[in-house]
This record gives sequence, structure tokens and C-alpha cells, in this order.
Amino acid sequence: MSPDGDMLLLFSANVRTVGEKILETKRLSRTQMNYLRTWLSQDESNRSMANAALKLHVSRAAVQKILNTIREQGFLGEKYELTKQGEDYYGWYNLRYQSIVKWFKLNDISEEEAMETANLLIAEAPLSVSEMLMNKSVVCNICHMRAFEPEDTDQKIELTGEKLSEFLAEGIYTVNVEFRKVKNETELSMADKAFEKPGKLLISANRGYILLRRKKISYISNILQRAVSGKMRSLEYCVHDRTRSPRVENDVVRIPVRDILWSCSGPGGVLTGRLQMAFTCTVGSMHMPKAEAVMCIKITDQKLA
Repeated sequence: MSPDGDMLLLFSANVRTVGEKILETKRLSRTQMNYLRTWLSQDESNRSMANAALKLHVSRAAVQKILNTIREQGFLGEKYELTKQGEDYYGWYNLRYQSIVKWFKLNDISEEEAMETANLLIAEAPLSVSEMLMNKSVVCNICHMRAFEPEDTDQKIELTGEKLSEFLAEGIYTVNVEFRKVKNETELSMADKAFEKPGKLLISANRGYILLRRKKISYISNILQRAVSGKMRSLEYCVHDRTRSPRVENDVVRIPVRDILWSCSGPGGVLTGRLQMAFTCTVGSMHMPKAEAVMCIKITDQKLA
């Protein structure tokens, strides 16, 4: 299965988030993570204690001792491969590590210092601190600028979907998604009831998608004078004068982030996305006429789903 498919399965499953599991897990020390990253950076078919020792400038015995400790904690298997627990932990760690390192480098910190400090913060700082730094760094990385100063509250930066996936670390993020009326964006459209909340943002291999799960719409019909239910039947939108329809698989709608207009504004940087869409619904055996709505996305706290 493709990486995107694996992540869609994660999105579909009703499980606790990796972040919640980390709260119950003893974190690896910065030394252990340094050794583990070095070990995993080697080609799987050619991994050796000797090569890892050369990269770390330590003895082979030192590498084996640290990896054995990590294995005893359940993160590595008998052949020093990542276990399921190890994969979850490494994914959780790597998302934060990449985001914080990029943020430090944007603020003129050398790569070596950025990597060392990010490793230290994630391993030893309170989880609330590392989460706050990851959240702030993601917004700053996306905007590709330092955090806004107070006097710049009206400043707004527009960016393409390609830039969004370039600056976000791989993973699944929780996002606020609303569908609003085209003629009055202060009011919610009927389309807003057609999806489960919140939505997800998937970043994988420099590609990105907004993921929304369709659900039934139930309401009291003024015309029929009774309760009716229906479902979103079709979605389409126009990009560069071309009409596109998002892919739907197992009721999960995938909208490429490259098709969405993104902007970053306000103190600290609030990331928002906007895309006008046309949709149709079915109510019983009836097909409702095509209507329009604006999909509005807001990202203020980025957390791995």
C-alpha cells in the first residue's frame, strides 16, 4: 500500500492519537534519539553497528549498548528494526524535530545548533513546551518568515499549495473546516453539515490533501413537513479555468492543497485556506439542484492526528 493509503487508514480508524500514547510512554533521551536517528539513516540492507559507530565517532560497543537499551523499551525488535511502538514514536518525534529545526534555521541558527537544540527540547522539555514550539514553528515555516511583530497585524502573505507542503513536515494535522455561503460568508452553508468535523490535513512526500469524511444530512423539510435525510452527492471546483472534482474513497474526500488559496496573517501568523466549490445533494430519491459554498480552512494549532 502507498504511504498515502497508509495515512488514509490511520485517518479512518477510530483510535487514540499518537500524541496521547506518547503521554503514557517514557521518552527517549537526546543521546538515545541521536543514536537511533543515525542507525535508521543507514540503508536498511546495509545497516551495521560499525558504520553507525564511525558516524557517531564512538565505539561499536557503545552503539550496541544504546540500541539494546532502546530495544528493551520496546522501540526496536530483535533485528533492531522499528516495532509498531517505535514507528509511532519516531513519527511523533520526527514531525516535531523537522518543524523546529526549520524554524531555528529561518531565524539564523546554524544547522548543527538547530538539530542539537531541537533534539534536546523534544527529549527533555515538558511536552507542553515542545508542542507549543512545534505549533508556532509550523506557522512560521509555512509563511517562510519570522513571526509577525505587533505592529504588523494587518500584514497578509499569500502562498501556493506547493509552498504549504514544502514547509510542513510529513504527517496528519487536525484542521478547522467550514463551508460558508458565497453571498454572505458570515453564515454557514447547508454543505457544512455534510462532513464530519474536524477535518484533516495530510502531508506526504511533498504533496498535501485536505481530508473530509462525508456523512448524512438530516433536517426538517418545510416543503415536505417531515424529517428528511440526504448525502453530499458531488463536489467540483474551478482552478485556472478548469473544472476539477476531488477524489472520493470510502466516503473520504481528498482535496489537493495545491488547488486551495492559502494566506498567513495576524499576530503570530494564522494560516487560512479558501476554495469556492459547487455541490449537489440527494434527499431520499430526489437530486437537489447544484449550489455553491466557500470552503474555509483555519490552522492555528497543528497537532499530529
